[in-house]
Amino acid sequence: MPDTRQKGVITLTTGRSGSSWLGGLVNSAGTMGHSGEWLDMNILPKPRKSYSADGFFAHVISAASSANGHFSMKIFPHHVQDTTAAFKVDILRRAITTHDIKLLLLTREDRLGQAISLVRARQTGKWGSTAAQTSAQPQRYSFKRLCKAYFHIGKGYDFWRSYLAINDLTFEAFTYETLLENPAPFLESHARHFGVALPEAPHSGLKIQRDDTTNTWRQRFLQDIAERGVHSGIYELEPPEAGLGNAVKVAFGHPLYPRHGGAKI
Repeated sequence: MPDTRQKGVITLTTGRSGSSWLGGLVNSAGTMGHSGEWLDMNILPKPRKSYSADGFFAHVISAASSANGHFSMKIFPHHVQDTTAAFKVDILRRAITTHDIKLLLLTREDRLGQAISLVRARQTGKWGSTAAQTSAQPQRYSFKRLCKAYFHIGKGYDFWRSYLAINDLTFEAFTYETLLENPAPFLESHARHFGVALPEAPHSGLKIQRDDTTNTWRQRFLQDIAERGVHSGIYELEPPEAGLGNAVKVAFGHPLYPRHGGAKI
């Protein structure tokens, strides 16, 4: 871990909230860190087992830092859950207690639009306008998956609001829709914390992916929800968590512990 406190900005959000676009604008400055999903263990340069908690933390800070030592990152709820399970340490809390951190909460008001974007990205594997599609399967409308995605996103936002409240943390809140019209306040928040100038011509390189399919799915979902109500699939119980604790509960006929982690969509 570094010996000195670095300035960092951490955006707390969920997938398909516009965080990649905003992170690209931040990165274009060159002085406000290098925003990315650095707690995602799937992008580690070495196998996860080769990292200790300290080593992983050092890697995250280094990867998120610009040349001047400022760092920026975005974190989803499952990043905290996965890394805490892997290293037995809350990496986010460690960053907050060891560095000079400003926390931002980014939400999207159009929950249905976010759910449609999430389901489409999961089907195609295309998570950004510049990314290649990794699945040849056609995109298929699924009322069940959209309902589950809608509730899944809500759980993510609830996680962050509860995390901030229970830890008594201060933060600045933004909505995607407001920033889409004018992203300057998001960049200004970073610049104030870092004490640097705003980029003269911020550019993300990403484009909005909403299209006719998005609109078609939206209209079909609105019709389905009006006629059918919420799909019963969202009430499906998650499979139980494996382990000795559940084995003991089975022996005594007690309810099982649920599995941790996000629901499959």
